[in-house]
Amino acid sequence: MYSYLFNNSFCKIEDVNFMHSVLWVINNDKKPPHIGFSNNNKYFSLKANGLDLGLDTKSVLSFLNNKKTPFILVQLLHDINKSNLFSIFESFKLNEGINHTCLTPILKTLNLEDQSLLLPDLLSLLRENNKIKNVACFNQQGNQVGIVKYSKEDIIKRIYEIKNIQR
Repeated sequence: MYSYLFNNSFCKIEDVNFMHSVLWVINNDKKPPHIGFSNNNKYFSLKANGLDLGLDTKSVLSFLNNKKTPFILVQLLHDINKSNLFSIFESFKLNEGINHTCLTPILKTLNLEDQSLLLPDLLSLLRENNKIKNVACFNQQGNQVGIVKYSKEDIIKRIYEIKNIQR
């Protein structure tokens, strides 16, 4: 069951401009998916076991495609201060516990940090405010593309699983 469905009007990878803001939804078929963000050809992600700071978007695309990982790229119509993006994500470098998720720095980047949102809520908000330019999807199964229904508890459980694997 999905908590958010895309409308199947997907663009090609060539139509995604990585110089602009792109929301990355990785493993959208899992509970919960992982979320990253890119701008100016640099990818950022807060993970339970670390932080991706300014990785080359082409390298991340190649990695995900080589592993046949399902993912969705959502290009946003939202101006981002590029210098702030690095400092926002870097401020989560010492992410301990479960207070912050992969969505936390993205919400801060989009000036939505005061709202308690899950990814489906964020996507609905962006769509309602006409902030989505285009969507591309890769390595998907079936004819519906969406975000599998999950809860805050699913996120906490997954963070604990990952952190226990790392110890």
